[in-house]
Amino acid sequence: MHLRRTLIIIYWAVWGAPNKHLHENSTQSIQGLINFAKVSLHEIDGLTSSVSAPLAEHSSVFGVIIQDENGLIMATSSYSHRFVADPEYAEALSCLQALVFAQELGFRRIIVEGDSFLVVSKLSNSWIDFSSISPILFSIKDRVRDFDLISFVHVNCARNQLAHSLASLGRNFSSPQVWIEESPLSVDLFV
Repeated sequence: MHLRRTLIIIYWAVWGAPNKHLHENSTQSIQGLINFAKVSLHEIDGLTSSVSAPLAEHSSVFGVIIQDENGLIMATSSYSHRFVADPEYAEALSCLQALVFAQELGFRRIIVEGDSFLVVSKLSNSWIDFSSISPILFSIKDRVRDFDLISFVHVNCARNQLAHSLASLGRNFSSPQVWIEESPLSVDLFV
């Protein structure tokens, strides 16, 4: 296997030599090709060992609370997700889940409150995001048109304590938990 990789890298270097000469006006000696192959093999071996290591499983539980304009709780849910990369990813995923939940219940006018300033600011702007959470942000922004009124608001952690408590409770369950009262005309979502 090692010999095959070495030969492939050498063939790659030899094949690329004319292009290097044409575009960079440089030639490479035999020793330069050998050094290139050694360095490339070392890098590939490092990548192979890091990829073969098992991935750590990070999970997150989200709490979603839907309140009417008077602050009365109309519905709650908790969802767990595995393989959550970081807190911003978890917050963006929570926001997406909140929109799905609101849509499923037929709510058309909502205010989404979240305690991640980064996620809320990215959702409030129209520019394209290229971060690791961009696919989730794209899904959220795609769902925005399904609502008559929607806004994203940053709140401090104390304001979001009920959602965090619901998420903590949700850790006790292996499946999503949902509680529904009745359908208001406009709601606030806490994620």
